[in-house]
Amino acid sequence: MKSEWLRSQGERLRHRSSERAVAAQVVVTAEEMETLRRRAEDAEASLEASRERAGAAERRGASLAAEVKAERELREVAEVAFANLSSELAQLRDQNGAVVGELDNLRLAFLHSCSQLGMKVTNDLHETTRQVLALPTHVSALEENVTEGGIRLSFTVVHSHYEPDVGVELMSEGFAEGASPETLAAFEEEVRPDAERLLAKYKEEFLLRPPTAED
Repeated sequence: MKSEWLRSQGERLRHRSSERAVAAQVVVTAEEMETLRRRAEDAEASLEASRERAGAAERRGASLAAEVKAERELREVAEVAFANLSSELAQLRDQNGAVVGELDNLRLAFLHSCSQLGMKVTNDLHETTRQVLALPTHVSALEENVTEGGIRLSFTVVHSHYEPDVGVELMSEGFAEGASPETLAAFEEEVRPDAERLLAKYKEEFLLRPPTAED
């Protein structure tokens, strides 16, 4: 009887141990399933994040490609514009060189003319500018001197041929009173040949010598 009881107790213990083992296995399996589920969710979330990053990278790549294309087109336009500007600059330099040469020749010709008019000339550009501004005044002074010299010479010629009381002082007052413009014009034409002959004889004394090819 005792052995039967012991056998019965042993069977019960084995049965309980088996149930506990099964229960423990079920618990372990549930925990593993939960872990696997969480891992699957994490993997899915990671995959979604990777997809989003891939999409963003693709969009960024497309944007960069568009920027590179735009920069390439701008560079090509800039290169063409630079080539055109370089060509125009070379042409302007050639033209500027020609203009500078012409201006320098013109300045030298002007200085030569000034020297013929009795003006002091130098190679100073500022002095040349001053001479350009002073030229009208200088020419007016020359004209006045020439006119004065011509009148003085005419009076001297008259005085050398006639007595002092010939009326030189009266002549200095101008045309005779009452002479009409027509009469004066006729007198001018009448004395023109004699005046030209007198000028040819004495012009070196009161007129500037005109420039010649040798000058």
